[in-house]
Amino acid sequence: MVFLVSYNHSGNTWVRYCVEFVTRRPTHGHREFSISERDDNFLDIFLDKEIALMKRHTLEDITDKDRFILLLRDPSECIKSDQDINKEFLKYYSLIRGYDVHKGPKMIVYFNDLFKRQTIKNIIKYTGAWIHSDRIKDLEENWEYHQVQSLNLYKNETNKEGADLSEIPEILLNHELIKNTSCTIHK
Repeated sequence: MVFLVSYNHSGNTWVRYCVEFVTRRPTHGHREFSISERDDNFLDIFLDKEIALMKRHTLEDITDKDRFILLLRDPSECIKSDQDINKEFLKYYSLIRGYDVHKGPKMIVYFNDLFKRQTIKNIIKYTGAWIHSDRIKDLEENWEYHQVQSLNLYKNETNKEGADLSEIPEILLNHELIKNTSCTIHK
C-alpha cells in the first residue's frame, strides 16, 4: 500500500486529485471514498479498481512493507492560530518521527515544491499505478485549471492565520525536515 501522510492543510487534496485524474484509480482517506466521489465522480475514475494511495493524518496502519509519502509544510502555516499549538505541533512532529523510523520505501515532498509539474509526476510514478497518457498530457496542458478544480474540492478551506510557534522548543523546530519547509521560527 502507498500511504500519503500529512498534517492538515499540507496539500494532500491536490496530490489526491492529480493521482486520481492521471491513474483513474481512487484514493481513500479515513472514509473509504475518493475525492472524485465527493462530486458525482467528476474525474471519471474507475471506482471499483484498487486504490492508488491511502491518505492519512496519523501513522495508523502503516508498516515497513508500505511505501510512505510525507507531505510537509511549514508548521507555522498549517497549524492554525485558534488551535492548541502544543498539542497540534506534537501531532505534526509525530508524523516526522514516523517518517524517520520507517524502514520501508519513503519519499518526502515539501509544500513549496508541490505545485511543480515534476514533483507531481514523481509522486504519481511512486504510486506504481498505471498512468493514462492522455490524462497526464491534459494535466500538464491545463495545469492552472486543474489546480482550481482541486481547490474547489477543498471544502474545509480556512482563512485563519497560521500559528505562532515561538513557544515550541527550538530543538524540535531544528529537525532537518522542518528546517527544509522554510520554517523561520527562532531565527
